[in-house]
Amino acid sequence: MRAMSLVSSDSEGEQNELRNLQEKLESTMKLVSNLSGQLSELKDQMTEQRKQKQRIGLLGHPPHMNANPQQPA
Repeated sequence: MRAMSLVSSDSEGEQNELRNLQEKLESTMKLVSNLSGQLSELKDQMTEQRKQKQRIGLLGHPPHMNANPQQPA
């Protein structure tokens, strides 16, 4: 009888441990999903910022018509 009680107790302990691990896994998966979304947003922001800097650079430095401008004599 005592052996059956120990087996039952071990089984319950394993199931509790399995439930706890499952909850931790689900929580971790949610965190990873949130972080992935944040990284994607950051990537988009950085891409947009880079585009704006390139536009500003193009507007701020007009191209020269002549690659080797001549100095006045």
